[in-house]
Amino acid sequence: MHAIFWLILFIWLTLWCCKRFSSPASLLYVQHKYGVHISLGSIRFTTTAANPYFVALGQPTIFIKTWFHLGCVVVIIGSFVGAAILFAGFVHILITPGSPLPPRSMEESMSTARNHSRTAVADTTTQPRVASRPLHETRSTSLAGAVPLLTPLIPGVNMPVSFLGYAIASLAVASTVHELGHAMAAVSEGLVVHHSGLICFLLLPLVFVQIEDRIHYMPPLSQLHVYTAGAWHNLMLSMLCLGLASLVPHVVSPF
Repeated sequence: MHAIFWLILFIWLTLWCCKRFSSPASLLYVQHKYGVHISLGSIRFTTTAANPYFVALGQPTIFIKTWFHLGCVVVIIGSFVGAAILFAGFVHILITPGSPLPPRSMEESMSTARNHSRTAVADTTTQPRVASRPLHETRSTSLAGAVPLLTPLIPGVNMPVSFLGYAIASLAVASTVHELGHAMAAVSEGLVVHHSGLICFLLLPLVFVQIEDRIHYMPPLSQLHVYTAGAWHNLMLSMLCLGLASLVPHVVSPF
C-alpha cells in the first residue's frame, strides 16, 4: 500500500509540473534555474552545491592516496572473487538434478516455521524426545544443493512489501556513499567534478556525479582509483553496518 501511495503521488506531481510549466520557455527556465529535468517516469535534479565538499574531502593527502590505492587492490581482488561465486552458482544450477525451486517469501517461511513448531510441540506428547541437531546445521543441510549461492531480493516475491521503504532508504544511502567515493577519488587525481545530482526513477532514488572527460586520458592507475572508489566505499559502508549490527545485542542487554 505504501508503494502504491508513493507511486500515485509521484505520477500526480509529474503531471502537475508538466501542466504548470507547459510552455517551452517555462521548462527551460526551470531547468536552468533549479536544475530540474522532468521526463516520463523520472525526475532529475542537478546542483553544484556539493562541489566544495568534494574538494575539501578529496585533497590529495598521503592518507587519501593510500586509501584509494588500497581500495583499488581490494576491489580488483573482490571482482575475481565475485566472478568465481557467480560462476560457482551457475555451475551449481547446471549440475543440480531438476530445476531449483524459487525462494519463498519471508511471510511463507515464517508461517511454515510456526506451523512446524506447533506440530513439533504436539508430537512431543505422543512421541519420545529425540536429540535434535543445531538449527544452522539443519538449515544448511536442507538448503545445500537446493538454492544458488546468491539470491536476489525482490519485494513481494521473497521479501515482504513492507520492507520496500527500508530497501529504498538503503539504496539511497548506498548510492550516495558510492558516488561520494567517485567524487573524492576524482578530486584527489586532479579532476574536476562538474556537478552532482539525484534521479528518482519511479520509486528508486539514485545519486550521480558528473566528472570531466579528461579522466579517459589519465594514467591507468589513476583511472582505476576513480572507477573502484565507489565499490570500495560501499564495501566499507557494509563493514560499518555489520559492525554496528553486531553491537546491537550488547547495547540492548549490556549485562
